[in-house]
Amino acid sequence: MKRDYPGRILVVDDSRASRVLIRRFLHALGAQTAEAVDGFSAWRRVQADSFDLLITDYEMPGWDGGKLVNAIRDASRRRLRHLPVIMVSSVRCSELRQRTGTELVDHFLPKPIDVAKLDVLLRRITRGSRYRLLVDQRDRSSGSSGNKKA
Repeated sequence: MKRDYPGRILVVDDSRASRVLIRRFLHALGAQTAEAVDGFSAWRRVQADSFDLLITDYEMPGWDGGKLVNAIRDASRRRLRHLPVIMVSSVRCSELRQRTGTELVDHFLPKPIDVAKLDVLLRRITRGSRYRLLVDQRDRSSGSSGNKKA
């Protein structure tokens, strides 16, 4: 069943197969997505563009998901600090929580990704006030610059 998820989602994973799987699922639900292949390229993307949700792998070469999330939470821009994050990994969720800190990540999802669980998390996140506030702020700022999509 297709839903219309508001906002933009950045999918970060060094595995092309994982990015394709997640993006196909998100597109089937009506979500707009972009992708990055590692934490550092994702960091550059979130600084240059507005996203309303981040789905990131934990284990990646270079900047891993933990370093990416730490950079986002330490950012000077309030919008970045409040970006909802779903972290996915083949590492056990309890171990991942210890490595990253539960206060930094909104949700953990084990690999292989269960799309039904991802759907539940998306519905929970997109109903939240913090997510709606980010979408509204992005829409207002894009509307004020005259770049509003038709």
